[in-house]
Amino acid sequence: MAVAVKAAQELEKGQRCVVILPDSVRNYRSKFLSDKWMLYKGFMKKELSVKRPWWWHLRVQELSLSAPLTVLPTVTCEHTSNILREKGFDQAPVVNEAGTILGMVTLGNMLSSLLAGKVQPSDEVCKVLYKQFKPIHLSGTLGSLSHILEIDHFTLVIHEQIQYHSNGLSSKWQMVFGVVTAIDLLNFVAAREQNQK
Repeated sequence: MAVAVKAAQELEKGQRCVVILPDSVRNYRSKFLSDKWMLYKGFMKKELSVKRPWWWHLRVQELSLSAPLTVLPTVTCEHTSNILREKGFDQAPVVNEAGTILGMVTLGNMLSSLLAGKVQPSDEVCKVLYKQFKPIHLSGTLGSLSHILEIDHFTLVIHEQIQYHSNGLSSKWQMVFGVVTAIDLLNFVAAREQNQK
């Protein structure tokens, strides 16, 4: 409403402004009234007064992440599927030759696209990219990671680097550091607790 009022103030004589407002949040309860969704989207900050587990404030870099398997966008769906099965992964980041993250490919997404006839096994994997994932930085906390994993099956751990060019300019780009699932977090917590006993 506040934005509509500001926009209306800029109207010229004879112009009209129509604003449609929802009557309640009845149809939006599953998202906008969910604290988890609000935290996930960054609209709400975590309550500091709430008692958190011992691992909550540890950094993601504490996890023993293995080097990720990445796939170029030109690899075929069939070849990608074979690679994932052979290596025991359900998903992999898709990056271009420069290492820029284009998205993720998951066995589930690839299979559903193949079964629906949207792609053929010989099509490039860039046709089945999954882009709806929330990345986390190496410096992020395991608490933030756990919030992401409550909603998503995995998250991509990224590290930002600054690249300097010969013309004196610099640019930032993201590098894939690893893929984390809830099992990875659970194994980390369980192993640490076992070592403390």
